[in-house]
Amino acid sequence: MKVKILFLLLAGASFFSCKTTPTPSDAVDYFVFGSGYCHCITNCGTFYKYTPAALVKGEGTSCQPTDYTYKDLALGAEAVTQAEALLKTLPDELYAAADTTFGCPDCADQGTFHIEVKKGGVVKSWRIDTNEGAVPEFLQPFHQKIRETLEALKE
Repeated sequence: MKVKILFLLLAGASFFSCKTTPTPSDAVDYFVFGSGYCHCITNCGTFYKYTPAALVKGEGTSCQPTDYTYKDLALGAEAVTQAEALLKTLPDELYAAADTTFGCPDCADQGTFHIEVKKGGVVKSWRIDTNEGAVPEFLQPFHQKIRETLEALKE
């Protein structure tokens, strides 16, 4: 009888001591961000792909992030922290917006910010004018943050 009770206590302790790492509700499969200039000839964009495992700079010369490959070596911890901070500033209103284009991206050769997020198997993407005055007010803090992040990642 004592052996059975001891076994149940040990089994119960083992079961309740197991902990799994919770997945945050805002966890993403990936987050692609960067800028592109389609009125150019070569080296028309700079794009990054963030996953929970790494941040990688895209390889390519097009102005579209879909034309890039993301297989190179991962960037350092500071770059990952910057990408995570940018992702956290992505406004919820963007997910709810019917539009996927804000302002007039690259209409005057000023470039475009590209954002793509895969979350829960659903992919959403947006094109945002680089002219801050051309985007809705709810996007302006994110607009400033993406500009700062891209500048910091250049260094």
